[in-house]
Amino acid sequence: MSPTQEKPNNEVPVEEEIFPRKSSIFSRLKDTVIKHKILSVGLALVIVILIGVVGYMVYKNHHKTSVSTATSKSIASAKSTNQSSDPSGESIPTNPPPGYQQVFAEDFNASSLDSNWYAYPLKQANPQAGYWNPSHIVIGGGLATIKTYEDPADNNAWTSAGMSSKPGLVQTYGEYLVRSRITSSVGVSFTELLWDATNTWSPEVDFSESNGTNTTAYANLLWANRGDQQHAHTTVDLTQWHTWGVIWTSSSLQFTLDGKVWATMDTPGTIPNGPMVLDLQGHTWSCNNSFHKVCPNSSTPPVSALQVDWVVAYHQN
Repeated sequence: MSPTQEKPNNEVPVEEEIFPRKSSIFSRLKDTVIKHKILSVGLALVIVILIGVVGYMVYKNHHKTSVSTATSKSIASAKSTNQSSDPSGESIPTNPPPGYQQVFAEDFNASSLDSNWYAYPLKQANPQAGYWNPSHIVIGGGLATIKTYEDPADNNAWTSAGMSSKPGLVQTYGEYLVRSRITSSVGVSFTELLWDATNTWSPEVDFSESNGTNTTAYANLLWANRGDQQHAHTTVDLTQWHTWGVIWTSSSLQFTLDGKVWATMDTPGTIPNGPMVLDLQGHTWSCNNSFHKVCPNSSTPPVSALQVDWVVAYHQN
């Protein structure tokens, strides 16, 4: 190319090259040092952040564990505090069901029956059964205990007892609860029932009758005469504590076990509509009885008992 010729227009000046070259070694070294410093600072910041995160997680986990432990202790303490000292492990209810008011409560903390109860007098339970003797009712240890055994005082006849709430509780309709267990009911019977307040049979409402077994409870509704009756039964361990109940209204009877309805009777014209009392009793049946065939036998213990922790009753507002 001639010195006088002009530079072609398509040439790019050195300072405008796409990949500019750094001619100075020191400049390149300076850039490298700066990059390393930036990386070091960034790495340090990452490490600091990681340490902070790990520390926070350790703290949070420790704090959470401490709170959980404290909460568990509070719950355990509450349960321990709320555990009942009653023999059955469950205290008498203090709050009535919605729409009801409490009208009767008994937890048997005295040493004898109080004025709310009436013990059946000494007599034969019925022509097909043994005797009732008030001496077979024992109050103590927070329990009412009705014992059944062959009593020498009654010519070695099978004798039990009964108690009525007639002095303290007479009402039409309501809800009743009885917390109880049976030591054994083999060959003997224990019943929790509502009975006509005029002591005229019937009507009769049995909301828990063992009828000679430890594994079956019966609900019975009897009215007009023995031919008019309705029955239901449920399988349950009667030697364990249970809360038996009945909800009696003008149109139905609902039988409850540990707070749950297990049977209902609501046939029109069969529901009692007059004042009734709550009775607790034991008795035996004659082995010649064709209706109730369960009677004392070789498996019947020398002494059987119905233990009652508490009784409560409500009336609808």
